[in-house]
Amino acid sequence: MLPVANTLHRHGFNVLTYDLRGCGRSGGEVTFGAREQTDLRSVVDYAVGRPDVDPARIGALGFSTGAATTVIAAAADPRLKAGLCDSGWAPVGAWVRRRR
Repeated sequence: MLPVANTLHRHGFNVLTYDLRGCGRSGGEVTFGAREQTDLRSVVDYAVGRPDVDPARIGALGFSTGAATTVIAAAADPRLKAGLCDSGWAPVGAWVRRRR
């Protein structure tokens, strides 16, 4: 995601990146959007508290699980004014098997 973040920044956007739970340097387990949406809302909480951020101009960009997380969070959080979702998925039950 850093090349995408760098491109956005070069074009005048303020960018904040983070690792989804269970990814990169982030702890926790991947929950396919169940808890990740709360994580994204926490990131928005942080962003709106910054003096250099216009709270009326916050959006989110996500790929795959990040895309699904963006859709779920944006539907519940009116502070997210835009969402760009790439390669998100529909019902996760169609491709995830339960462990025995």
